[in-house]
Amino acid sequence: MSTVKIAIIGVGDISSIYLENITNMFKEIEVIGVCDLVEEKVRKAIETYKIPKQYYDMDEAMQDPEVDIILNLTRPNEHYEVTKAALKAGKHVYSEKPLAATFEECKELVALAKEKGLMLGGAPDTFMGSGIQTLPSITSTVADL
Repeated sequence: MSTVKIAIIGVGDISSIYLENITNMFKEIEVIGVCDLVEEKVRKAIETYKIPKQYYDMDEAMQDPEVDIILNLTRPNEHYEVTKAALKAGKHVYSEKPLAATFEECKELVALAKEKGLMLGGAPDTFMGSGIQTLPSITSTVADL
């Protein structure tokens, strides 16, 4: 069985758990390259996880014919643009949360993925994460009004 090849865009704080799990637990997928605006983060990821390729910009990763999936670990306000570019380049995408900043942008990404016959996925929020924990206090505050 051949492996599914992934390029990671964004190797900041959250990337270490992805890299650790992908490189040590999942033999069906392989990180073949990483890209980040901060050169030091790229070098550290390449050295620590034995990643074969460095991409100097996200377009280089998206144009690599070896890449099957773009793993979008950029900052939340960049998720939409990076994911859209990857889909337009014909790559499947898995993105950290949120998928986009607005519901309209999310619908646009889903429609683009369907149109191109691509898979699009996004990380779920952590159960009892800060957003979920905040909800009861907001609800209580609104109820008190």
